[in-house]
Amino acid sequence: MRSMIRFRSRFAATCLVLVATLALTSCESPTTSGLVTGTSESTAPPTTSITPTTGPTTGSTTQPSETTGTTAQTTTTETTSAPTEPTQPARTVEQYFPLTPDVFARYSGTGNEYVPMTVYVDYSRPGQVQLAYDNGGTEIHVLYGVGNGKVQILQELPELYVREDLAQLPPLSNGEILLMEPLEVGTTWNVEHGIRAITAIDVPVDTEAGAFNAIEVTTTSSDVVTKHYYARGFGLVQMTAQDGYEIHQELAERQLNASRSQRLTVYYPRMTQTDIEIVAKEVTVEMKTNTGIREILDRFFRSAAQAFPKRTYTVKPHDTLWSIALYQLGDGQKYKDIAALNGIPAPYTIKPGQIVVLESDTNLPALMSPQTVIHSIHLQQDRGIVAIDFSRSLVTDMNAGSGFEAALVRSIVNAVGHAYDVPNVQVTLDGDPYESGHIALAPGESFTVDYQGVIVVN
Repeated sequence: MRSMIRFRSRFAATCLVLVATLALTSCESPTTSGLVTGTSESTAPPTTSITPTTGPTTGSTTQPSETTGTTAQTTTTETTSAPTEPTQPARTVEQYFPLTPDVFARYSGTGNEYVPMTVYVDYSRPGQVQLAYDNGGTEIHVLYGVGNGKVQILQELPELYVREDLAQLPPLSNGEILLMEPLEVGTTWNVEHGIRAITAIDVPVDTEAGAFNAIEVTTTSSDVVTKHYYARGFGLVQMTAQDGYEIHQELAERQLNASRSQRLTVYYPRMTQTDIEIVAKEVTVEMKTNTGIREILDRFFRSAAQAFPKRTYTVKPHDTLWSIALYQLGDGQKYKDIAALNGIPAPYTIKPGQIVVLESDTNLPALMSPQTVIHSIHLQQDRGIVAIDFSRSLVTDMNAGSGFEAALVRSIVNAVGHAYDVPNVQVTLDGDPYESGHIALAPGESFTVDYQGVIVVN
């Protein structure tokens, strides 16, 4: 089967890498520069509104007027000193590069066809945020460290079309610094291709998304000057770059509590009268921040019904499988049927927002038992493979002959390989090479993705 995830234009990929990492030169044509966004934590605007308001930036002060006094005697003059200016809290990088999860931002722009793009928050943890940039030609995922007085790139992966947790990788030794405290005019630091400095505070910036007061950060090299504007609670709201002509990028839209749609293709074995065939189904899932591909594959590996739902129910607070079975199916004792249909193991734990299948149009088998756990999944880019580690119960609970086991493993390998667009998948069991009564792999050996003869179903 031809993979749905195709290699995109090298030109687009290069442009997006340069934009997302705030580099100073772009491709072979116009210079472009960085795009970073986010929402805020404690200083964020109320979640009921995503449109910024105009006005002075929080923390700005008005200089008190100086007062003097003169005594009644003309021979003596007494002057009082000006009142002490109130001390304002120092601006922090966390305020201008927020870590808020579930944020979507759209940027418009001119000067380069790859300047317009969208940004999602992949992961958000204390001191770290991972953003996914998509310019329609390619994607790049960038992990930022936010704290200790600076915003710095910790890791990045270009041309990646699935959510990968970059915190699993060792940090870059010389990651670029985007912002540095003190956030005041004159703060200067070196970057790979030039010098970066804070050149203005409280700069009025007008964008499609609204008006902001922003910090201006200017990066200067031998052939280009780039300016980034960061607004409190929003992150990057505007960028301009000039190397003979101008590239302009600005925040056009920002949504809170957003999710990202991700297309996947899942595979399952199907018994026929004479053989075992592999069927494929394309599905679309909604991914919130901190939901990774591991959680999504876990859901579809536990139950084929997830790919072929006839009737579903979204779990609400205080629901149990028994109450769902009672009120949705008319019999509380059918909770075990729901558990089996969704691959939910005892003690049948569910959580609000979870989608459970009540009825399905398929009798295709699950790829793993309810007790089996996916420990980890990550891309080994240097080897061009994906490594996925299961609990050993993947094999011990399988209870399959050699032909059916091979079909189950092939379905798993195809789903993982398709998601990452790689030809080989390394499967381990509790960290050890895959081994069963029928199949045994050597350390470091992997399975090959095989789409030959796969039947696509709707």
